[in-house]
Amino acid sequence: MRYINKQVIIDVVLILLIIALGIVIRIPDNSSIGSAQVYNELTDSDCLYLSDPDSYLYSRKAREYSEDLSIFSFVNTRTEDFMMNPVSTKENGLVTNGLPLIAALVYRILHLFSDISIETIVYYLNMIIASLSAIPVYLYIRRRTNVFGGMVSAILAVVSTPFLEHSVGGFFDTDAMLLTVPLCLIVCLSTAIYSEKRLKKNIYLGLAVFFFALLAATWETFYIYFGFIVIFSIVTVIELKFVKGEDGRLPREKVGLEALYILLSVILMMLIAFFMYGGTIVDSVRRLVTNMLVTNSYPDPTKYIVELSDIPLLENGVEGALLATGSGIINKLGGVVVLAFAVLSIVLIFLNRKRLTTKYIACNVGYIAVWFIITLPLLVVGVRFLQLVCIPLALLVGLGVGLLSDMIMGKINNKILGYILSVFLCILILFGPVVGVLLRRNNPSPFYNKTFDKACTWVNDYASENASVLTWWDYGYFIQYASARHVLADGGTFDGKYFYFLAHALLTDDPSLSAAIFNMLDFSGVDSVDVAEKYLPDSKTASEALLNILPMEKEPGITYLVTKYNISPEAAKEIVTTAKPDVKDERYMFISRDMIAKIGALSYYGLYDFEHEDYNVSLGVSTDPTVPAFFSEKVGIRGIDGLSIVIKKDENNEYVSLVDEDGNTPDVARIIYVENGVKVRDDKKSSKGYTLYCINDNGEYSFIVCSANIADSMLVSLMAFNGNANYERVYASVLGDNMTGADSVTARFFGDNDTPENAGVLVYKVK
Repeated sequence: MRYINKQVIIDVVLILLIIALGIVIRIPDNSSIGSAQVYNELTDSDCLYLSDPDSYLYSRKAREYSEDLSIFSFVNTRTEDFMMNPVSTKENGLVTNGLPLIAALVYRILHLFSDISIETIVYYLNMIIASLSAIPVYLYIRRRTNVFGGMVSAILAVVSTPFLEHSVGGFFDTDAMLLTVPLCLIVCLSTAIYSEKRLKKNIYLGLAVFFFALLAATWETFYIYFGFIVIFSIVTVIELKFVKGEDGRLPREKVGLEALYILLSVILMMLIAFFMYGGTIVDSVRRLVTNMLVTNSYPDPTKYIVELSDIPLLENGVEGALLATGSGIINKLGGVVVLAFAVLSIVLIFLNRKRLTTKYIACNVGYIAVWFIITLPLLVVGVRFLQLVCIPLALLVGLGVGLLSDMIMGKINNKILGYILSVFLCILILFGPVVGVLLRRNNPSPFYNKTFDKACTWVNDYASENASVLTWWDYGYFIQYASARHVLADGGTFDGKYFYFLAHALLTDDPSLSAAIFNMLDFSGVDSVDVAEKYLPDSKTASEALLNILPMEKEPGITYLVTKYNISPEAAKEIVTTAKPDVKDERYMFISRDMIAKIGALSYYGLYDFEHEDYNVSLGVSTDPTVPAFFSEKVGIRGIDGLSIVIKKDENNEYVSLVDEDGNTPDVARIIYVENGVKVRDDKKSSKGYTLYCINDNGEYSFIVCSANIADSMLVSLMAFNGNANYERVYASVLGDNMTGADSVTARFFGDNDTPENAGVLVYKVK
């Protein structure tokens, strides 16, 4: 009894220390945000610091539930939330609300004892949730091997780079839940099969079903793990039937009993999934498959999704391989030592099979090794799936460390020497991942800063409650959060045709067409495209037809469709009615300085011509020198590598030109001079080359350099001008100013070399 109590104390202390390690390494240091602060130092005290755009969706939900729990639902469609509706009148994505519910419940409990805010809770919560993964990992491996295996597994879990990046302070997204909850699910299900006592089996089976429900309430794509469980279960039953361990083969009736337990758990999980999701689960699976395969002729909606991007095998050479620094697959999975030991762990299981029970082999090979092996091919799909690999990797390595440690203890009579060698083995495995994490120290910059907060606050104060906001989809969730207004796209929008029209509204040079696209997306999403495709031969023709009729009035639009495309008046009327609303609410467009960096994505979607998918489009800005006193000084153009502005002087004139890194002068097709937001001169030199905006804003000079095909786009022109026939500038926010006039702020909007890329925000109202 004394030994058991001592071991329990050791286990509890180790678990608490590993959890503390997980929390400490997730707290950003003072260079980005003080450990005692909850808000970014660049913002006002009421501007929430969150490091990921998707976090604002769940923060908004947490705030709503903290005020009124009666509005909670485990899952809701986007059409049930005004701020995300309509992306289409069809269901377009689901929102799982388990994470914000947890935050709201924690808030309600803690608020009884203190004045803690819901913002403080969402800032810290995921740091704690991810670190709690140490508990199931340690207990699971500890009971199957020893304290060394449990410790190694738990530390690898809490320091795993893919989850560290998604659970630092200020990250409030479902990714942190995808570490602890799946671990609890798999560990409990495996333990239920492993256990011999009926009561214990029932308890662990109930816990497994509970954690599956929690996963389903937290992550829309939970059914991936349901698929894993089915595969694990099949492999486990086969192993129970045919593998011979220390206790021989299991009797048929015992294998049948375990198969029955597995089948019962799978059925319960299916019932829970359909209870929570209903028929929407079918739509969720369909959308995932569609997005992955991209079967239509519109641009690929996943092309610029970072989490689905390719990832190199290794970065930073030997250092990256050993210390797990860098962004390669080997780096982020913990380094070559960890990966090599994972393979060794599988070998050790088979080497020890004669002294292991059949259930031990089945539950560990079936639920850990197979889990690790079947996730490996997913690495070719994108960086997102590193998360699915590093969880079984931590379990597998810990299992191997425990088995090898037991072998060392069995071979060496000197117990102290055995402990020393086991500790050395743990250090060898953990050195790279732990040191790599400490060197990496994730300190993400806030995605949402002071200038965005000011702009969103202005919209919240002055726009109508039914107003809509158009901007690029990256910014949708935090505009919803701070403006409390409907946006036309957000982080949950994955639709190639929707991106095509959204980006087209930003890159077209026709203000009337831009506003008309805005109206269409706000009214019916891209349903009008689906209607047009019923009557027109292909997607390209349908999209071209819509772009032609959108700036027209309804009757001329109907006549145009009938005449041009030879369709019936009834079909033409259906298309026009769906695309052009009669009632128009207030609509606003956000133009932010960091959209310059998005020009690659915007041009891919907005200039897509259904035949060529790549566009060499450039956009950059500069403000040095702020006053052109030294006309021979070269100025770097951020956003266009290798180009500089040169303001020259000859005998008669001053003129602006460009030079490349070799001093050559690239073609400048056009120079546009702007004074205080108004175009005063437009010099066209040729049909090819760059367009250069030279902007004088109350004595402060700034420059825009861009490719000719986007020179007159809404994105570029609204950066330079105060407005146009359809857009009126109503607000301008510039870093360092609480509020500036909306008439002439372009130079300050661009900032200088020390200004962050996302410093400026301009707000336009559709007339």
